[in-house]
Amino acid sequence: MTNSGFKYFIDPPHTSMFARIFGVLSFPIAKEMAITARTDTSYENHFHTLTELSGVKFELTSEELRQIAIFINTNWPTDGKIHACMILDSELAHGLVRMYDTFVEGRADSPQIFRTDTPNLKNKVIEYMELPSDHQFPDFLSFA
Repeated sequence: MTNSGFKYFIDPPHTSMFARIFGVLSFPIAKEMAITARTDTSYENHFHTLTELSGVKFELTSEELRQIAIFINTNWPTDGKIHACMILDSELAHGLVRMYDTFVEGRADSPQIFRTDTPNLKNKVIEYMELPSDHQFPDFLSFA
């Protein structure tokens, strides 16, 4: 599914949601993405998540990042700890993801950050998200 600056795919049999943000990530786009993906009838609050942010230009303040986390925590609390990982390609993205992780109040069990150039990236994501070894990722992800 595609929507203004992002694509996502919900995989109920594997209790997972995969998303990729393209172009600019601003507060309105982040909020729209959260609403669109999490109000999809296939999404459930115990699903593991993978979000790819490679090539993204960030237009977010730290306060906006905190507001996104509060919005998600309030509207879609997780049913226990989930596995959440981010795939990124810049130091700025790394720093923002670490900040976001502090704001989401420990929703994820040992959240993982992977760089796009991580050796064996696909296998590492499969292992972390507890997916079958032959799992087919959505083609909008860079390593798929």
